Amino acid sequence: MHNGLPIKLRISRNSTGMTLCIVGMGGTGKAVAKRAQSLRMTIIYHNRHRIPNQIVKQHPYLKAARYTTSLDELLEISKVVSIHVPLLPETTCLIYKEHFQRMKTGSYLVNTSRRPVVDEQALANVLKLGQTGGAGLEVFENEPKVHPGLLNDMNVTLMPHLGAFTIETLTRMETLAM
Repeated sequence: MHNGLPIKLRISRNSTGMTLCIVGMGGTGKAVAKRAQSLRMTIIYHNRHRIPNQIVKQHPYLKAARYTTSLDELLEISKVVSIHVPLLPETTCLIYKEHFQRMKTGSYLVNTSRRPVVDEQALANVLKLGQTGGAGLEVFENEPKVHPGLLNDMNVTLMPHLGAFTIETLTRMETLAM
């Protein structure tokens, strides 16, 4: 018990050997790929364009990453889907009901992208049915509101968007303000 409330614990999964699908291989996607490689995860990515060879040569961890033009293929084979796309007309509601149905049972979704990229009602539905193992969300479709089905699901981890909350960024912001 904590503050009179029962504590629910969930045993986590070891990501070693899992297939990670990265949707959006910009700066954040590459940083995730680098960390995932150290966990010996298989990395497959979907991006507007394949990463050029000169960039791959500069970042050896990208050599093992496989590119595909098909988002559907990625969703069907991945155990973890990590989304890092800009908000554009073509990425609004990028992941929706049919996409969740393509994902492996028990797979995980991580969204650190932008607000309306994931259909949260569809995500809440597949979580409730046990089709998806869990989700990690840093952004929410209708910020500052969080979908009630996600707030009350113990397989969902929610965090505020803290991408700019670093010492370096705060120092630059302070310097700019002065």
